[in-house]
Amino acid sequence: MTGRSEFPLHSAESQPEKNDELQQRYREYVGLGSLILGESGFSVRISDTADTFSFSHTNRSIEVSSRLVNKLRMNELEQRYVFGHEMSHFVQLLQAPDAYIGTFEIA
Repeated sequence: MTGRSEFPLHSAESQPEKNDELQQRYREYVGLGSLILGESGFSVRISDTADTFSFSHTNRSIEVSSRLVNKLRMNELEQRYVFGHEMSHFVQLLQAPDAYIGTFEIA
C-alpha cells in the first residue's frame, strides 16, 4: 500500500485561502507527511471543512484544518507544532499499536 497525500482536498466551490504563503505551507505539510508516512497507506489531507487538526487510525489519515488556522490566526510555528503533534500519534501507533488502539476502547 502506498502512502497518499492529497492537496488540496476541497470541492470546487470550497477552496482554501488563496494566500500564497499558506498554500506553500500546506504543500510542505503534505510533503512532510508523505516522507514520514511512507508506504503506510496513511494520507495527509488539507481540509477547509474540518474543525481541527486530527489523526485517525481508522480513516488512516492526518487532517490539517485550514479553517482552524484562519480562525485562530495561527502563526507558522503554531501550525507546525499542531501538525507535528498529529504526526506523533502515527509514531505512537507504530511503536505500540495495541496500546494506542486500546486507549479508544477504554474511553
